[in-house]
Amino acid sequence: MGFYDTMIKELFRSCPRLVVRAVNSLFDKNYDINTEIIYLDKEQNSANTTYMDEFLQIGDNRYHVEFQMEEDEMALRMFEYATKEAVQLLKSKSQNRYYIEATMPRQVVVFLAGENKEDKILTKLTLPDGKTIEYSIDCVSVAKSVEELEERDLIIFTPFQSAKLGKKIDGVKYLTGAKLETTAKQIAKDLIDSKRKVKMLLLKLHEHGIIDLREIQELLGKLDDLSEYLLKKNTLVEEEVTSMGDEDYIPLSHRIKKAVEEGRAEGRAEGRAEGRAEMQSENNALKEENRALRAELEALKASMA
Repeated sequence: MGFYDTMIKELFRSCPRLVVRAVNSLFDKNYDINTEIIYLDKEQNSANTTYMDEFLQIGDNRYHVEFQMEEDEMALRMFEYATKEAVQLLKSKSQNRYYIEATMPRQVVVFLAGENKEDKILTKLTLPDGKTIEYSIDCVSVAKSVEELEERDLIIFTPFQSAKLGKKIDGVKYLTGAKLETTAKQIAKDLIDSKRKVKMLLLKLHEHGIIDLREIQELLGKLDDLSEYLLKKNTLVEEEVTSMGDEDYIPLSHRIKKAVEEGRAEGRAEGRAEGRAEMQSENNALKEENRALRAELEALKASMA
C-alpha cells in the first residue's frame, strides 16, 4: 500500500482544514475547521517498528486513523496500536506508584478501495476479577460514491474514488479474447466516469466556498497521480483510455499549478515595480491565482457540459 500511504500522508499535511472536517465526521466532533492539528509520532517501537497510518491531536484528544485497501486481521492490530500508545503516554508523565489512568486514543479504520463487511471492530477485555469491558471502533468505506463523501464531509478522500478499480485492472491480465477487450473498455470508461464525477464535485465545492484554491489544487493533483498510477498497471486499459480521447485524463492540476506559479511570479514583479509591501504583492498573486484557476475550471465545466 506504499503508493496510497504516501498519497494520504501528503494530503493530510497539505489540507489541514479538510482533515479537521474528516475528524469531525468520523468521530462525531464539532471542531472549527481552522483548529490547529498536531501530527504526533507514529513510530511505536524502535526495536520492532510499527507505524500507525495517521496519529493526530486536536485539543486534548488524540485520534488514530488507519487506512485499509481490503479487509484483514484488523481487530488485533488496532488493539495493539491503542494499548502501545496508552503505555507510551503513561511513560511520558510522572506516575503514582499505586495508581495509573490509561487513556487510549480514539480510532477508526477507513477503507479506501473496498466496502467493509462489518461496520465496527469489537474488542472485549476480561479483567482478573472476571468483569468485562467492551468497546468498538468504527469501520468506514470511502469507496461508495462521491455523493456520500460530500454528504459526510469526507472531501479529503475524493481522490481515492478510482482506487476500487485497481483490483479489476489487475485482473485484466488473466483474460483473453473478446472478454479481454470488453473488460478493458468497461474499466477505461469507469475510470473516466469516476474521475469526472470527482472533478465536478470539487468544482461545486469550490464555487460554494467550501474548499479553497490550495485545497482544490491539492485534490486535483492527487486525483491525477492516482489516475496515472492505475493506468500504469495495464497497457491495454491505458490504450483504451487514450483511444477515447477524453479531456478528463489531461492532468488539469498540472496546468493549474503552472498558472498559479506564473500568477505568483507576475504578482510579485508588479509589487516590486510599484514598491508595494510584500503582503500586497502576495495578495495580487493570489488574485492572479484565482483568475487562472477560474479560467481553467470554467474550461473544465464547458468540456463536461
